Amino acid sequence: MRRLLLGLAFILLTANVLSAENSPSTENESLDRVLAVAFEEYLTLHPSLGARIADPRYVGRITVDLTEEHQKRQRAFYEKTLTELGAIDRDALDNEHLVYHDAVSFYMEVSLEGLTFPNHLLPLLPGFGTASLFAQVGSGSGDLRFDKARDYDIFLQRLDDFEVWVDAAIANLKKGVREGVVHPRSITNRFLGEIRNHAEARRVEQSVFRVPLKSLPGDIGGAERQALEERFRKAVEERVLPAYKRLYDYIKKDYLKHARESISLSALPNGDAWYRWLVRFNTTTEMTPDEIFEYGNREVSRIKREMNMLRQLDTVVGGFSVGMGGFGRGDLMSRFAENERIVRKHLSKQFNELPKTPLEVRAVEAFRESSSAGAFYETSVDGIQPGVFYVNLKRGPRYGSADVLFLHEALPGHHMQIALARENEKLPGFLRYINHTAFIEGWGLYCESLGRYLGLYQDSEQDMGRLRYALGRASRLVADVGIHHKGWSYNEARGFLQRRNLNWAVAEIERYTMMPGQALSYKIGERQIQELRRKVEKAMGNDFDPRVFHTMILEHGPLPLAVLSEEVERQLPGLAPED
Repeated sequence: MRRLLLGLAFILLTANVLSAENSPSTENESLDRVLAVAFEEYLTLHPSLGARIADPRYVGRITVDLTEEHQKRQRAFYEKTLTELGAIDRDALDNEHLVYHDAVSFYMEVSLEGLTFPNHLLPLLPGFGTASLFAQVGSGSGDLRFDKARDYDIFLQRLDDFEVWVDAAIANLKKGVREGVVHPRSITNRFLGEIRNHAEARRVEQSVFRVPLKSLPGDIGGAERQALEERFRKAVEERVLPAYKRLYDYIKKDYLKHARESISLSALPNGDAWYRWLVRFNTTTEMTPDEIFEYGNREVSRIKREMNMLRQLDTVVGGFSVGMGGFGRGDLMSRFAENERIVRKHLSKQFNELPKTPLEVRAVEAFRESSSAGAFYETSVDGIQPGVFYVNLKRGPRYGSADVLFLHEALPGHHMQIALARENEKLPGFLRYINHTAFIEGWGLYCESLGRYLGLYQDSEQDMGRLRYALGRASRLVADVGIHHKGWSYNEARGFLQRRNLNWAVAEIERYTMMPGQALSYKIGERQIQELRRKVEKAMGNDFDPRVFHTMILEHGPLPLAVLSEEVERQLPGLAPED
């Protein structure tokens, strides 16, 4: 009997130990450790992100992800992290950690799959790539304000990586020529136009890098001030400008003649599979290009019907009162300042939590006006410096587009969503700082529908502007897939857009050519968020509170759409009102 009792005690003890090992708290802690270590490893591979979040270890670094050695390190990282995530008992996680697990697993999986394709052989990204961002920082309009000596030191440290990036870019462009993986001629010419002034300048005063010399910190004087100025001038004239010239000369004299005439990714080796991966990466769904194409056509038809109804209604009540003309430069910036004042008065009725990070509206620098988008958002470095809503005054929006752009790019769009995620310290680094495009842009597009609740869209021009932008986003689904999957030519794509009175057709086609699949993220993300809102409204009935819904969408940071849907639907039974 004693032996039997001891045996039973041992069995119970073993069962308790095994149960403890697989308890929610244990598995949650294991996942937290895996994600914390993985994010640290990720920063070593992508130090530019470390710089963007003001991590002192990386503020002087730039990501150089073009080399074969870096590609191998990335592959090893993704495979290792997926193995570690796979070892976690998913069924033992609480809901919060289940979201973390599934979101990061998706990111690792889709990123690993992306290494199948030679993205690194196409390093030119006019307006947004490393060459553009380095000039932006060096002009004093990036994350370095050049108001203290340390900023000059950080810039010169980044110069080491920038030179490596330039030489790696040239090497990859050459390899791309050999393997038949080359940029379209249109994008190549656009990139040349962007860096031409940097390449042709011989002295710092002839370049955008002259700005920091005009704003040397006032608390530095005498010999120290002169030494700092000389060191910065020498670095720009002997290293920065020659690096741009080296890149410019190779592209202009050699690469350009190899650039392809076709704008379709399908013209490249394995281009069809490459595009299907980009669709998955950018939409975070399993939708096929054909499904997206059909949905886009349906949306184009629906939105055009709404536009026609608005025109008919407006005719009845007396016609458009202001017209669809453009703004003067000062008027446009004043309009956005007024947008912010109005929206902030109403935000608390729609959101439980507002970001602490300040917002600034800023004009795009002159040197990148021709290559950048009409409007876009750049995140705050540290939550202290502002997030910036950039407006391209050369391509400034028409009157009817001002409200919709502010809602999308600033409040409650990108600025609110990104700032809230970054300020949420309980989230793992991957959910605070890694962006899923479909969520980010889907949220921005969803926010355009909130204008009436936030004091905007007070005249028919602004409402028509909302619909014109919606038509543009729906047309993207058709044109992007048309170009890269259905073999449309440049003229076919332009004709499709122009027949729908989208005057920005040329700029849009350049965008699809430069970033295949990225333009799909807007409508696909918005569709999912709107569908979830309908489900929450049905569950809550007359008790529906938009603040509850918006918290559900934003509380975990930017998620893959499938993970977002699963998490919201898990909460639906608890939202139903009691009888």
